[in-house]
Amino acid sequence: MPGMNLSMWDLLINVAAMLFWFRLWIPEERDLYFNPYLAALWRFSEHAVGGLRAVFIRTPDRLIALLSFLFLLLLRGVVFYGLALRRSRDAAGPLRTGFEWDPDTIWTTVVGRDAAWPLRMGFEGSRLHPEYTGFLPFLAFSFLSFAMFLFIVWGLATLYAGRKNTFSNYHTSGALFHISQPFSLVRWEWRPLVLLVFGTVLALLVSYDITWNSGSFLADTLTPSNLTKCALSALEGWVEVLSILQLLMLVLIIGSWAAMFSTSPALGLFCRDWIELLLGPLRRYPFRLGMFDLTPLIFFFALKYVIQPFLHGILVLSYQGLP
Repeated sequence: MPGMNLSMWDLLINVAAMLFWFRLWIPEERDLYFNPYLAALWRFSEHAVGGLRAVFIRTPDRLIALLSFLFLLLLRGVVFYGLALRRSRDAAGPLRTGFEWDPDTIWTTVVGRDAAWPLRMGFEGSRLHPEYTGFLPFLAFSFLSFAMFLFIVWGLATLYAGRKNTFSNYHTSGALFHISQPFSLVRWEWRPLVLLVFGTVLALLVSYDITWNSGSFLADTLTPSNLTKCALSALEGWVEVLSILQLLMLVLIIGSWAAMFSTSPALGLFCRDWIELLLGPLRRYPFRLGMFDLTPLIFFFALKYVIQPFLHGILVLSYQGLP
């Protein structure tokens, strides 16, 4: 994996694992074929699962998807451990007996950050290094990384998925509803609370120091102060989802402009559908300047310079005010 750090490969593997995760929860339904986004995703997953049917003879497709999903995450843990171990030894050589060091300093100056695997949920973060944690934490981090990827998808679903069969835009919100299962099967009113609890658990797992903390998990981690900090980290993680929302909107805006000067009506339709979903109620009040609809740009700048900084500032002050 030369030229790419672990974080980039981590994202790509999570996207690939999401394909099998989608197949776990979505049976073949007739409605899928009437949604162009779901139909394309289903065909792609069918190619992935169908190629394994010759290996898993007479095995249900969902079981094939589950085994493939587990294999992919386990393989990531093994490969990342070996890659990080090789990089650390190439950068620093074998550790000497009795060598005194500070973990933050050695990761930055001696071993190098590329040798470590970082994960972060809001204000809480952790960084695995093979020389000091061993192999098993890398396997655990692989599953934790995918769970944090689900948190992002489910965070978007909290905003846009809606209730089943009541989608404001059938194609886009319906696709997001199916992709975010089983979270989207929860009652709409309960989703923010479920997401908060899920994010708090992830923040607890990320903040737990598996390398240095020799005490019990219950005694050292599940304290009222730490639980509150992790809950605030979960909220901060949801606020960081707004950055992904900004990126999506920017890409769609550029795509819609490109579609105006090209002969690709499919691109224009795709961008229009998803822009309308992301705008939410704002799409009812368009702000036009000639032939250009400036509502997506206003939404983008409002998110970037008003809403996200405001929410982030409140959470930072609250987090810093805790003991």
